[in-house]
Amino acid sequence: MTTGHVFVLRADLLNLNADAWLLPTDRWVEIEPGWMSRDAGLHRRADDAAPDDFRRGDTLAFAVPTLQVGEPIPIATAVPSDNHWGPEQVRERVRAFAQAALEALPEASSRRSLRLLALPFLGSAGGSAEDLTAQMRALLEASREVAREKAVDVAVVVRDPAAYTLAQALRRDHPGEWWEELDAGIRAQAEELGRKAGLGRIVPFLGAGVSMSAGAPSWAELLADLAVPLNLSADELKELRSLNPLDQASLLETLYAERGVTTDYRSSIAERVEVPRYGLAPALLASLPSEGAITLNYDGLFEKACDDAGEPRFVIPNESGEGRWLLKLHGDAKKPKTIVLTRDDYLGFNANREALSSLVKAHLMTHHLLFVGFGLADDHFHEIVHAVHRALPEGGKRELGTAIMVAADGLHAKAWEGRLAMVRMTPDPVAKADFGVAARRLEIFLDAMMAHATQEHTYLLAEKYGESLAAHDRELREDLLTLVAKHGGSDSPAWAVVKTALEGLGLPARILEQPLVPVR
Repeated sequence: MTTGHVFVLRADLLNLNADAWLLPTDRWVEIEPGWMSRDAGLHRRADDAAPDDFRRGDTLAFAVPTLQVGEPIPIATAVPSDNHWGPEQVRERVRAFAQAALEALPEASSRRSLRLLALPFLGSAGGSAEDLTAQMRALLEASREVAREKAVDVAVVVRDPAAYTLAQALRRDHPGEWWEELDAGIRAQAEELGRKAGLGRIVPFLGAGVSMSAGAPSWAELLADLAVPLNLSADELKELRSLNPLDQASLLETLYAERGVTTDYRSSIAERVEVPRYGLAPALLASLPSEGAITLNYDGLFEKACDDAGEPRFVIPNESGEGRWLLKLHGDAKKPKTIVLTRDDYLGFNANREALSSLVKAHLMTHHLLFVGFGLADDHFHEIVHAVHRALPEGGKRELGTAIMVAADGLHAKAWEGRLAMVRMTPDPVAKADFGVAARRLEIFLDAMMAHATQEHTYLLAEKYGESLAAHDRELREDLLTLVAKHGGSDSPAWAVVKTALEGLGLPARILEQPLVPVR
């Protein structure tokens, strides 16, 4: 029997495409305003739906009706009446949430092979929790129990960087327990890529598969959707599908003009690829410590995920700025005229976007690219990789990146031998692969990779994170706080360097400025 997995994300719970999500409330169905930012009527519907046994405190969770079919279902879950979050209180709430979610979800599943339930860091927003390390450990363990028993995936979603790095550290200490779905060889590859990412050497290159878990269409689905307004006959549809996808796109654009379709062709593409919530893959990759990222996708899901992870990126070529960037190599849905889809678009690509191609080539030369979510069949990509490999000195040719493939394809791998490393989520050929299961395994691979990419330790000196740290971390924390008490506010130029390091470990600025005694 397949068991569920626990993912850790630095994201916005309301923007994640989960099947259900935990809405914190109390027996009087009070809801904090932040949970209603996307849905002003949420409180009214929750109040109307609350059963009497919930108001009496006999049950802990119930489902709130959604505005539209297919939206993530809010599961109102009661916080402890005394706001005390011990391990048993956390466990009870997580179990009640999962049970209510599964009872409310319809038979039909999402695109994922297992349901995805999402919950926040319970008890971290106010309350009486004095030890957030113990709180996080209890939440992770309760989520893992539910994932195993109910055969669901659970996403623990946090916004605070200290909570995120702590969760990753707690899991990283026991990789065989937290990523048991991956065999040892695949897990070792995830760890190696994570270590490279932690050093800033990985640049993600994202294909359509990264957006599909959120409901964005595949290439074939997009073309099929675009054909609908044309009311093509069965014979015309059959002939259309026999063409190369680039030629399908070109023909559809021509037919839109000839048959007077009122909707602009490029605007129709933009409308179909923009979906309101991102899936796990963009949310996981958004926290990747990389200066640059490249995508062939038109949608804005990765940008939204990066914003929610506290790592915003400016989009090239539409924007300019400093810091992290995202190159949208095939155009942006926000500017439909930039979309590259037809054969004419591809043939004109070099003439119009040579500078963009050069940016990709430079990163291929100096970084390790991580290809996620596509089958490496893009003609323009082939051209870029060939040009870079040809430019490398003889004898110095190397693998330019790693492609994480949903399924095995021996001939495809052979074609890229010596240029790309392949990590396959299933040993079976493509024709036999269960893509839902393999795609989920890819998400688990990314989760393991991100845990090992997280090199920061912002929880170490953060308030409320000290009591339940591992012994070696607790001892280091005490020594560092003693150092702050002795030297804080020093005029030495060297103290500025030490201060920066302490801030990176989570020490609040007010303690740095006016230290008195170590804060535990």
